[in-house]
Order: sequence, then structure tokens, then C-alpha cells
Amino acid sequence: MRKLIPQLLSLLLFLMNCSVKAEVPKWQVVPDKSSIKFFATQNNAPVGGQFKKFTGEIAFDPKQLKDSHIKLMVDMNSVSSGFQELTDMLKTMSWFDTTKFSQAKFESQNINQKDPGTLEVKGTLTLKDKAEPIIAEVVLDESTVDHIRLHGQTILKRSAFGVGLGEWSATSEVKDEVTVKFILELQPRSR
Repeated sequence: MRKLIPQLLSLLLFLMNCSVKAEVPKWQVVPDKSSIKFFATQNNAPVGGQFKKFTGEIAFDPKQLKDSHIKLMVDMNSVSSGFQELTDMLKTMSWFDTTKFSQAKFESQNINQKDPGTLEVKGTLTLKDKAEPIIAEVVLDESTVDHIRLHGQTILKRSAFGVGLGEWSATSEVKDEVTVKFILELQPRSR
């Protein structure tokens, strides 16, 4: 019995030091409080638009970034700008070709702490038939057990995704760099 007590104590101490990893919480996008907007330059003047419909499969915990994951699916037919003519043009084959490619997808590969409150999210954006790596800088505005709000941005090259073909492929009129800014308001995923 005396030999058994030290062994049990050792086992108990070992088990107490083992940390049980909690599951990363699952979140869903709150559509009316979230946005994805894009900004480009045409003839040295700013032009922009947004995507009004998108969803996400998000597992996120600022304390478990290694195990966190973000996947966003954007309905490309929900593109909108301040001008109907521009909105219609963006849906054509030369631009987003929404008839053939109705969805764009971003999926994170890793999320790292860059600075206090700032994250670097590396992932792949699939737009049209092209998949390219991108890096987004994300600021965690608010994080509670029932609410997360973050915003961020990334800069992409439209030519890498085949956006702006034919007469629009030159970058002298419409610049190649496009800034994408987003706000994500998240709530716990319904079971």
C-alpha cells in the first residue's frame, strides 16, 4: 500500500498538469452589421463597391489562434456600386463573370498575433478560376463570449485573378491594385 500511494500521487500531479484544450468556438456572420467593400482607381479617381451577401464558417478564439480558422463565401452576384451601369459591367465576363463564377471564397491557412489587438491572417482567395495567397491585417475590435467584431483590409492585384480582361486588362486606366476592406460582426453559431 505504501508503494502505491507515491505512484498515485505522481499520477495525480501529472494529470493536474495536463491541460485540456477547449474547443475553438464556432461563429456566424451577422449580415446587417458586416460588410465587404472594395476600392480601386480608374482614371486617377477612386471607384468602389461592395458585396452585399456573404457567409462564413468561422472557428475563432483570440487565445487559440493556432486552432482558429476562417472561411468566407461571397455571392458575386451581390456586387453593388453607386452606379447601376458599373454594377452591371462588374458582373460581365470581362470582370467578375458572375454567370460562370457565382461565388468567391477566402480560406485562412494561419492566423498570427502581429501586435496587441492586431492579427495577420494568411490564406487563399479563390476568385473566378484563380486561387492566390493573400495576407490580411485584421484588428480585433471586440471579443466576448457572445460577440466578436473585427475589421481589416488587404490589397490584391486584380490581374492575378483575371479581373478586368480585354480592353480593361491594361493597368493605365484602371489600376491593378484593389483594396478590400471588411467588417465582420460575429455571433455564436446556432446549433
